[in-house]
Amino acid sequence: MKRSIVLKTVIVIGGMALNGCMMMGMSGGMMGGDGSQRAHDTEESERIVKELIFGDYRLIAEFPPLRQGQESLLSLHIHSSDSSRAITAFARMIISREKMQEGIENILIIQEMLTPFEAGIYAYSFTPRETGQLHLTFLVERLGDSTLNKPLMFTATQEVKAMTESEMDNNKQGGFSLTPLLIAGGVVMVAMMLLMFGSRHF
Repeated sequence: MKRSIVLKTVIVIGGMALNGCMMMGMSGGMMGGDGSQRAHDTEESERIVKELIFGDYRLIAEFPPLRQGQESLLSLHIHSSDSSRAITAFARMIISREKMQEGIENILIIQEMLTPFEAGIYAYSFTPRETGQLHLTFLVERLGDSTLNKPLMFTATQEVKAMTESEMDNNKQGGFSLTPLLIAGGVVMVAMMLLMFGSRHF
């Protein structure tokens, strides 16, 4: 009789703990979703997009926000202005600590020729290692078969921000953490299994 009462009590407590764990998990998931949406909205608001119509060409440069230790894709789209026909080009990606002046880069971090990422899209994958202000430049020297007398330049300045503690924690834990309630629920589940196993043998 006593064993039955104890077993029922453990089952009730275990059910309450498991219910609490489920609610915590659902709450965490919802909060995580809200956080992801806020992060996405913030990223879009910080994205810099520049567009230029040059003769028969339409060029769009996109400079995403930069985060220390996170990969970002800088892209340049080149098409004919009257259609979506992709245009070949000769372009460079320049990243520096200081602005480009008279064609000379000071504190140069990267200068690289770009190859097509897709038809009409030139992209450069960049992962900043340090925080601080960076100047980003797409330099277009040729469009189609025509070499430009004066290169087209798309520039933007982005601040490389450090990862927040929550972002670092999410990266380390994959967005999951053991809370005291989850641990307690696990202990109760083990106790229930032991009692049930014991009741079958005594």
